[in-house]
Amino acid sequence: MKRAVVAVGHSILVFTWHILHDLVPYEDFGPDHFTNRLGTERQTPRLLAQLASLGVNVTVTQAATG
Repeated sequence: MKRAVVAVGHSILVFTWHILHDLVPYEDFGPDHFTNRLGTERQTPRLLAQLASLGVNVTVTQAATG
């Protein structure tokens, strides 16, 4: 719990410093910023490896786009 509080405090300190230093307004990247920032090509193998470490076998097929 203490590490989480320190991590959140650090994040607040860092973005506050950037806002004040660069004189830019705060910009919220949205709730899924950290989920989608890696991109599909990097995120898919990482998530498959995470499922495999949990003992889940998954077969992946590409979804049709359009």
